[in-house]
Amino acid sequence: MNRCLWLLALAASIAGPGLAFAEQFPIHGFAQAASAYRLIQPDGCPPTQRLACEESFILGEGRVRLELAPRGKWWALNAKTELIYDAVGREVSVSLREGYLDLRFPALDLRIGRQIITWGVGDLIFINDVFPKDWAAFISGLPLEYLKKGSDAVSATAHWAGSSLQLVLAPHFVADTVPEAGGRLAFYDPAGSIETRTTDDPPASIENLELGLRAFRNLVGWDVSLYAYRGFFHTPAVEVEPGPALRLFYPPLNVYGASAQGAALGGVVSFEAGYYDARSDRSGRNPAVENSSTRLLAGYQREVVPDLEPGYGLAFLDVDKVGYPELLDPLARLVRVGGLLVADNVLWQGQVPRGGRTPEAVALREYNRRLAQDPRFLTAVLPLRDGVSVALKTVDG
Repeated sequence: MNRCLWLLALAASIAGPGLAFAEQFPIHGFAQAASAYRLIQPDGCPPTQRLACEESFILGEGRVRLELAPRGKWWALNAKTELIYDAVGREVSVSLREGYLDLRFPALDLRIGRQIITWGVGDLIFINDVFPKDWAAFISGLPLEYLKKGSDAVSATAHWAGSSLQLVLAPHFVADTVPEAGGRLAFYDPAGSIETRTTDDPPASIENLELGLRAFRNLVGWDVSLYAYRGFFHTPAVEVEPGPALRLFYPPLNVYGASAQGAALGGVVSFEAGYYDARSDRSGRNPAVENSSTRLLAGYQREVVPDLEPGYGLAFLDVDKVGYPELLDPLARLVRVGGLLVADNVLWQGQVPRGGRTPEAVALREYNRRLAQDPRFLTAVLPLRDGVSVALKTVDG
């Protein structure tokens, strides 16, 4: 967390005196709690999973989040900080989930700090989205947003003639969070009898800098992207050492891929492919290192029986902003005639009307355009806080 705070301080100094002239200083937040008890005790627990097998109270957690989003004409600061109480471990911690500074220039957007980066078209199957995940949070039943972890990185996106090129530099390696020995989650562990374990993270150096590159644009109605990544596997490899002992490490990795998503065959068709180059063991002789491989994903989404959907009087949209355009039509079908479709953050810190080119601003501008041209709705955008669109459904279609 300290590394990210220093990175934010540096970014703020770049923004300079403009930070003192914020147009707005919106503050949001929420509180949530989660609890889980084990109903059945597993059989044959290895020594490394005593806690997971013997403790009945495996999850007791309360979270309070505070979100700050001050902004100016050419900058925006976003911070999401959480106070977490762990009732099982009787511990209190503070976590900076996201904290970044956006800087907007005529043909370039910069994002500096802890940020969640999403690539590819898969929701829960990731190929070119090689950035860190929290699988333990996902398995524990926390909200889906906690599956993706923040990367302490610098992201620069350049725009030219309808095309965009994004460069991501992450100087500090962040591993996936997975169920581990000594934790509260039981899992299959073929080396469960070996309790001595060490983990070797890639040391911070120029040579170990994680680098990602994405080129993307819309071609004849299809969102097309090309990807390249140089870094490491984020899930550890394991090898047995004398003792016996286990050493967990993160092998070097290159990924090259592409994706496309668009309307076809009466629904939405998605394709994604990636080549995983295990550059430390291209021969495949090291059994501890995952072999180089090609990964493919194809998806098709279509509403098969629309008549089974209920009609709602109000639908409120406030999710990941990049997904707004694809959610418009499904939500429009859910709202009955005379009902309202309300969407939050449609002005996105002023970036949408000012021509901002961040992924969120581009997606929100496309959502606003589609909604304004949709013959089923009468629409108004209210300049309240971060912008709220209110659409009255007048006809089915």
